[in-house]
Amino acid sequence: MSYFSVVPNQDNYRAAEHEFKLVFLNRTTIIPVPDDDIPKTSFSFCPFDELLKMTENYVYLVDVIGLLTSVGEEKEYVKDAKVMKMIVLELSSKELTIRCALFREYVDEVHHFLGSGYMEQPVVVIQLAKVKFFRSSQYYNV
Repeated sequence: MSYFSVVPNQDNYRAAEHEFKLVFLNRTTIIPVPDDDIPKTSFSFCPFDELLKMTENYVYLVDVIGLLTSVGEEKEYVKDAKVMKMIVLELSSKELTIRCALFREYVDEVHHFLGSGYMEQPVVVIQLAKVKFFRSSQYYNV
């Protein structure tokens, strides 16, 4: 699906209990895919206020959605004698902000997206993120 908008889910006709909804435009394009290509799982987004209340590493993986408000500089992170690329994104939802650390190939995906010339404020969806305290800051690792 391409050329659509993501807007606040307000007014009287809300198809879902989510804060955002998709709006089709005149130029919205949808390409059908075989049923087997569509994952059978769904998202279960964790509200930012719940994430921010966590005080230690959380054992379950979470799904997160928010507006991309900041992208940090790419850094190198060493773990078990392996050097990995790392970048920190800040996501906002309502008035709350969280920081998400992305590693390895996800760093390249962020750079590719930022270099694409997209001009709107993007909505970022992260599935199966790990809530973890990294160097005394709370991050959601992908």
